Amino acid sequence: MIWSKVVNFFVDWKVKVAIIAIVLSSLFFWHKAEVRVAVNAKEQEITQQIARENFKLAEKSQAATKAIKDTFTLAQKDKDEKIKALTTRVSVLTSSLQSRPNRPEPSRVPTDSSHSESQPGATGSGLYRDDGQFLVWYAESAERLKVELKGCYRNYDDVKAILDKYRADNSPGTN
Repeated sequence: MIWSKVVNFFVDWKVKVAIIAIVLSSLFFWHKAEVRVAVNAKEQEITQQIARENFKLAEKSQAATKAIKDTFTLAQKDKDEKIKALTTRVSVLTSSLQSRPNRPEPSRVPTDSSHSESQPGATGSGLYRDDGQFLVWYAESAERLKVELKGCYRNYDDVKAILDKYRADNSPGTN
């Protein structure tokens, strides 16, 4: 008797629909849990891959930074050598000017300007010490600026080349 009640209970269509709904919903939630596990595993894999790529990029960035610093150091040494050579030349020129006479005081007597004779210092042979020192200082300043400017151009070109290479090597799709 009990069996017949149980069988009759399961024979009813509402119970069958309820059992099917329970089975389908259980399968749905089981599938959803499996998908979540798979997604989490893939997220971890992608996160690790990104971390490895970031590490590689950091190493490449450090290498590029070191190359730039080395380039600056080399350029600075070259510039310092040029400045040292310039300073030596200036010292030699300045000491050679010590034998030259100082500029005489201008006379207070008005002169006739109708004579346009060449002054003794116009060819450089009669250059006064003060004028020569000024010209040496001025030439030294110009040469220093020239050395500094060439150093800036060199640094710019070197850094641009390093950065262009870095960008080309590390742009998306070139790995």
